[in-house]
Amino acid sequence: MNDMSESLAVTVLDAQLTLCSEGWAAAGKVVINDPFGRIYFVRKGDGIVEHHGRKYMLRPGSLYLIPPHSPGKYICPRRMELLWCHFTAKMFGEVDLFDYYECEYEVNVPQAGRERMMKMWKRFIAVANLDSPASHVESGGILQILLSYFLATSDEAQSRRKSESWSRFKPSLEFIGKNISRQIRIAEIAKVAGLQENYFTGLFHSAFGIPPLAFINSMRIKKAGNMLRSGSKSLKEISAECGFCDQFHFSTVFRRQTGMTPSQFRKSLSLENSC
Repeated sequence: MNDMSESLAVTVLDAQLTLCSEGWAAAGKVVINDPFGRIYFVRKGDGIVEHHGRKYMLRPGSLYLIPPHSPGKYICPRRMELLWCHFTAKMFGEVDLFDYYECEYEVNVPQAGRERMMKMWKRFIAVANLDSPASHVESGGILQILLSYFLATSDEAQSRRKSESWSRFKPSLEFIGKNISRQIRIAEIAKVAGLQENYFTGLFHSAFGIPPLAFINSMRIKKAGNMLRSGSKSLKEISAECGFCDQFHFSTVFRRQTGMTPSQFRKSLSLENSC
């Protein structure tokens, strides 16, 4: 068992069948940028989702993935029967699964497997709306099956190299996740990895594509986005719990990474549709 499967934790936030019309998700007039991921499967009709610089035509027969923190617009020209789920999938505490793996965001389901897919979604929606240990385990299992369709499109050799590189930093990533609410010094993380600070910084940058401090700030902003969506805490409280030195610094970093201030992000939530 590799580090990814050992540390992967999935949570089903919601799963439903929604009848969408022209007003779905503000009819493309609002850029939606959520801290959770979405998986779509169209039962009837069609729609459009724009994210990552591409327009995806939502049609029956394909699964669609919108990873967390993917600014995009959602459009339903006519009517659409949409099966959907909101989810989180994290590794090493705070790392989003699709920050780790690169994959396709649209996967065709072969005709022979579509009836089985519909039955699985029917069961998924049923158990996702129950509150018992058995239903939580089952819904999480179905989510992992759906995620596997997308993971199957990732480059195996590239994923293996990335896995080997990231595994080296597993203790550091876990340390960041556990201490994200306080100030973290790079020297602390390097010590956890058993490396000298400058050498650690260079290796980390090479593995993740960004310096350690930028990675930490990215984790803080993701946590802040979840808090802005799920609660009513003040910006000052969120700033402190996400490890920022003050509210001004929090707002500056949040706007740099999301394109809007925390206040604007919170206001935009009321404009979004549930799916």
